[in-house]
Amino acid sequence: MASKYLTSPAGFVAAERLFITGGLVIENLEHCDFIALRNMLIRTHLQDLKDVTNNVHYENFRCRKLAGLGTDGKPARISNKNPLAQMEEEKRDHDAKMKKMETEMEQVFEMKVREKKQKLKDSEADLQRRHDQMRKSLSQQIAELEERQETFEKEKKQWEQLNNITLEEMRRRSLEANSKEFIVKLTSSLVFMAGVSNPPPAEPFASARHFLTTAEKAVDGKEKSKKKKGLF
Repeated sequence: MASKYLTSPAGFVAAERLFITGGLVIENLEHCDFIALRNMLIRTHLQDLKDVTNNVHYENFRCRKLAGLGTDGKPARISNKNPLAQMEEEKRDHDAKMKKMETEMEQVFEMKVREKKQKLKDSEADLQRRHDQMRKSLSQQIAELEERQETFEKEKKQWEQLNNITLEEMRRRSLEANSKEFIVKLTSSLVFMAGVSNPPPAEPFASARHFLTTAEKAVDGKEKSKKKKGLF
């Protein structure tokens, strides 16, 4: 069994249904009533079909739904209320259901808010605990440093009393000794450079001016002798 299209000499195309016993052309009134049914439904009785569908079938369906009847004509539920009262009851049920859902959503929201607040409180408590620990640790370190400082001051006083000298006095003497040593080294260097025959006395602070004057004279004498030699 197969289908194919036939083309008439006038150019009209028709569908043919092939069977074992022969072929069937759908648009041929001798073979099929499709053309007559189509003309009746679409061309001649279309408005009647609309009116019957709207006024009969739809109204019957609407009456069954309002009366609480099923599609088979049997009552879906026993109800002596009129449709308006039934609609009001359904509206109240719907409102109650919506309120219940709203209450559940509010409860869930409040629970999440409580959980969030609890987490924030726990985090704040943890931060406060860490802060207290750090302050306690810093206080202990400060106390240890103060104790060490007091111990150092005591040991310093004991050492000063034992040696009968203060650290400031030792520092001053050390600076003076370093200054004297530096001046002695500087004097020796100048003596070597200037070739001074009479070195300064042992006390550099007392004869520094004398030494510098002698060194300048010696340097000037050497320069003058060099100039004279250059002239001849």
